[in-house]
Amino acid sequence: MLVCEVLSQGSLRQDRITKRRAFQGNRISEYWIVDGGTEAFEIWRPDDERPAIMDDRLEWRPSAATEPFSLDVREFFSSLANAPPPF
Repeated sequence: MLVCEVLSQGSLRQDRITKRRAFQGNRISEYWIVDGGTEAFEIWRPDDERPAIMDDRLEWRPSAATEPFSLDVREFFSSLANAPPPF
């Protein structure tokens, strides 16, 4: 299972500490924290003491998948910066 969340100023401690510990304790396979401030993904797995920081290319292959999900992280954040406002 994968859980993915986007950080906001009001959720930093909750996402990086409280939720992460809960997800690791419940053996969630991967917990991704999307950090727009650093334009990177933090990847946490159950036994990690530190996250893998992905700021170039991210790949995820669930056990039943025939092909991995691949994300160009720089392109992802660039597309957000160039997107029109939602309102």
